[in-house]
Order: sequence, then C-alpha cells, then structure tokens
Amino acid sequence: MYRYIEYIVFIFSVLLMGSCGSSYKLDQKAPVTISDPYIRKSPLNASISEVCIPVTDETPQLDSIYFQGQKAKLQLAEDDSNYYVAQFENKNSKDMVMSSDPTKEFPNELPLLSNKPLPFDLSSDECVVSYRKKSGTTGYFKITDLEIE
Repeated sequence: MYRYIEYIVFIFSVLLMGSCGSSYKLDQKAPVTISDPYIRKSPLNASISEVCIPVTDETPQLDSIYFQGQKAKLQLAEDDSNYYVAQFENKNSKDMVMSSDPTKEFPNELPLLSNKPLPFDLSSDECVVSYRKKSGTTGYFKITDLEIE
C-alpha cells in the first residue's frame, strides 16, 4: 500500500511541476504600428549596437526586447518619444591579447555567458518585443527583417 502512495505522490509532483513553466506565446499582430525598425551602432560607443523601433502610437508601452541571444530593456528615446531604443553589447567587440606566453593573456576578460537561454528561436535579423497588456499580463510579438543602418 505504501508503494502505491509513493507512485501517486511522484506522478502528482511531476504533473504539478510540469504546469509551472512560463508561457511565451507570440501574438500574431503587433499591438502598435511599427514603421521600419533598424539596427545601428551607438553614436557614443562603437562596441554597442542599438535596436531602434519607431512607433506611431504610444499605447501599449513596450517593455523589453530579445535580440541575438540577449535581453534588454526598451526605453523611449530622449530626443523623440516616437521610438524605442535598446542597447546590446557586441559579443566579439573587445580586443584580446593572443600570445604563446599565457602570462601576456592575463589581462583578457572572460566572456559573459548567459545562464538562461532565450525562450525564442530567432535569426540574426529578428527580435521579440514584450509589452504589458491592459489585462496586466505580458504579451510578446516578433519583428522580422531588421535593417542595418
């Protein structure tokens, strides 16, 4: 009898933990009108890329963006409130010392590795934007064909 109770508790635990995962369902249509989103080098730092998303309406407010294996917060541009900007550090932008003498390579910084993979499969010219819905839940939509400026 004790054995059956163990099996029931185990099965219940597996079912309970399997239903706790977050859902990242992409919306078919963006909740805002987006006109020609693009990628550019930051004017202040060449090792940083910026994803710029021009919008025509301000609601709902966009929150975060997933792009090239990274996640960043979207912010309204300071000079114009009609587009959002997110900054991403280029992964291979830092100079590294390569030498046969290991002591000369000591100043090299270790690469930052993300502990969590992104929940979306994206190509190099795609991104996913998160936003807050009126109901208080988080929604997601995909932007394809980002142009490089």
